[in-house]
Amino acid sequence: MISSWIESVDYDSLTGTATMNLSSGASYDYEDVPESTVNDWENADSAGTFHNSQIRGNFDAVKR
Repeated sequence: MISSWIESVDYDSLTGTATMNLSSGASYDYEDVPESTVNDWENADSAGTFHNSQIRGNFDAVKR
């Protein structure tokens, strides 16, 4: 995963929750994300660009 602000993305396949961990220490849970979308996110040339175009606004998010 390549990003200057996203440190990692963890995925819970039982709940479909993708947790985005930021370099600032903040975390966001995105609900009902398909595993294939998380795989694409993890393999994207830019995780930040993928987040902005495919994740943000398309899945419910909860700040942790």
